[in-house]
Amino acid sequence: RAAASATATISATPPTTANADAWTNATNALVAASGELDTACKSTDKTQVDAAFAKLDDGYQALLAAAGGK
Repeated sequence: RAAASATATISATPPTTANADAWTNATNALVAASGELDTACKSTDKTQVDAAFAKLDDGYQALLAAAGGK
């Protein structure tokens, strides 16, 4: 589900407040982080899941920043 949502973000038109390069980089990083979380959730290593979730959160924060948010 997260991967589908992240992939949909890539095809979304960036907000007018977004820097196009920053938006593209942030969406690509978000999709990669989503895939890493998916993989980590299939393992039994809580440390991997925690790290992957943190990376996904960082990706969402970067996307928000790229869109001109805080």
